[in-house]
Amino acid sequence: MDSLVEVNKESGDAYGHYVNYEISLSTDNTNFVPRVRDSIVGKTMSKYEKAVTIEIPENYKGSHIYVRLARLSPDDLESGDIRQKSVFRFKALATLVYDKLTYPNSAIFALNINSEYFSSIPSRSYDLKLMRVQVPSSNYYDPV
Repeated sequence: MDSLVEVNKESGDAYGHYVNYEISLSTDNTNFVPRVRDSIVGKTMSKYEKAVTIEIPENYKGSHIYVRLARLSPDDLESGDIRQKSVFRFKALATLVYDKLTYPNSAIFALNINSEYFSSIPSRSYDLKLMRVQVPSSNYYDPV
């Protein structure tokens, strides 16, 4: 989302706005089935991204899956003193694989927090006991 704002052109005041959306899934030759119905509410003048996780039903696995993102709220209004801006677009699709994998001599860390509880990105620090390894020289690897 590039921005989410409603502006009074006469006074210049900016207010929050909203977008309702629905994400539906389909397989070959089947109707789209709604999987997520949600809203984005607030005010931002800069880009905003929202990640949504959708569980794939067992009967969809092994088939081609089609994803549809539909905007449910009305189009932006620009008439009189009011100008609404809420351009809404699909950015990326990723597949999450939940397998128990081992990575010997590696450090992996993930953090998922709710941004409502923080005014900025919290600082993090880690106490690691690492091992130095020599990297063989190669024509394909340049550490610089």
